[in-house]
Amino acid sequence: MATINEFKANLIGAGPRANRFKVFIPRLPGGQEFLVNTSSLPGQTITPTPITYQGMTVNLAGDRTFDNWVTGVYNDNDFSIRTAVEAWMSEIVPTDASNGTIGYEYMADRATVSQLDRADNIIATYEFFNMWPTALGAITLDSGGADAVETFDITWSYSHFERSK
Repeated sequence: MATINEFKANLIGAGPRANRFKVFIPRLPGGQEFLVNTSSLPGQTITPTPITYQGMTVNLAGDRTFDNWVTGVYNDNDFSIRTAVEAWMSEIVPTDASNGTIGYEYMADRATVSQLDRADNIIATYEFFNMWPTALGAITLDSGGADAVETFDITWSYSHFERSK
């Protein structure tokens, strides 16, 4: 069993904080970081593949799947991010037709989410490849929410991710 001093020694800098991060999606306006209020570091699953042998089931490693990546965004007065994502989604599948983009031009080459320390140094970066928006969340309008900035979620799908730092 670890002592309290050994435990504290493993939390250099008091440990990473969930509110210290930045998101970069080059395809969105300005190709810069934007007003993200929530995000996540990517999750993944390796599903078991059951194999039956002489009446027993043995699980072996199967396919790897990646969780969708969700970003929560503060809306600005120009609706710039929301408008850009709506246009991107209309490029993939138009709202007035059933024919969308042919090929893979609708995918962003890459996007990143970086975990920062308390001094704004990057301590981990995950790069998402071949990414596109799959869901654009609603903006809740509420006459009682006078002190809140509008937010909405964007759900992204991607082919894979890599940790670059």
